[in-house]
Amino acid sequence: MTNQIAVLSDIHGCASELKLLLNKLPLTPDTQIVFLGDYIDRGHQSKQVIETILELRQRYDVITLKGNHEQLLLDFFDDPSSEEGASFLVNGGSATLASYADKQGRYAIPDEHFDFFESLKLCHQTKDHFFAHAGVPNVKIEEIDEKKHEMDMLWIRDPFHKSSYDWEKVIVHGHTPVDNVEDTPKRINIDTGLVYNGYLTALLLPEKKTYHVARQSITRHVYLKDKDKARNAMRFKAIIPVYIYKPEEILQFETIDINEFGMYIHDIVNNSKQIIDENSEISGAIGNDDHATVPFEGRALRCDKKKEGIFYAVKFTKTPYDFLSEQETKSMSGHFG
Repeated sequence: MTNQIAVLSDIHGCASELKLLLNKLPLTPDTQIVFLGDYIDRGHQSKQVIETILELRQRYDVITLKGNHEQLLLDFFDDPSSEEGASFLVNGGSATLASYADKQGRYAIPDEHFDFFESLKLCHQTKDHFFAHAGVPNVKIEEIDEKKHEMDMLWIRDPFHKSSYDWEKVIVHGHTPVDNVEDTPKRINIDTGLVYNGYLTALLLPEKKTYHVARQSITRHVYLKDKDKARNAMRFKAIIPVYIYKPEEILQFETIDINEFGMYIHDIVNNSKQIIDENSEISGAIGNDDHATVPFEGRALRCDKKKEGIFYAVKFTKTPYDFLSEQETKSMSGHFG
């Protein structure tokens, strides 16, 4: 029987902080280490995080759960042109690709690392605790179905946080950054916003002692660079919904390609009429499902009228990454993301 469990979550490509925290923990050969997911994206050391965990497996009993960012990565490699795959890029995934790239911007994930991502579990439980990345729905623990409730365990926030449901086990989770560990009778949230210049937390069970490591450097925007073309960042062919807000209506488009600094979009409603002026300021959102939609602000650089319809080149003035960082920093102050 495992006497001690160390729980960590939401490392987000910060390998240096992970190593520092592991060195602080009073680990023994009998300690079980449970990672709650989101090993990758946004920070610049995603590859090194996975290497560290694989090395840790050689010495300890390590349980690795899937986070929503790992699912986005798998969706990207399954079909990078899909809406789900493109969501990986606008949610900080380019930083992960950059960590696996050579000087020419060519990325390749080693088989061992890809096996790691594909083998991640959705949940883990002990006599007193249930572990999942984001949380669980309002059902009994024994009735949780991994296929039916996968989205909840990867993405849920508000309904879970405000629930009064009695799961009969304490739910240990991350996913939503908070200023300090939230320890309630029903759940414990250990995501303390490392990548947003917060800190990385480890929770030791059953004593519920916490250990912390602060961010060692200021978070910087990391992206996959394109060395072969005159662009700042690699451009990806991807079809993902784009909504542009007007005072009295919402205009609908879809991307033809996208990168960290802009996108080329197709008007899928007005096929022959230009509805956005060149050099005009625009704002809107990218994505379709609530869990993956991110806002942006930009400028319409040009309009191309083609046989296939109307296309616009858009340069971001405030990127999805900027909004994500801003929103998560605010959510830490408000204890909700």
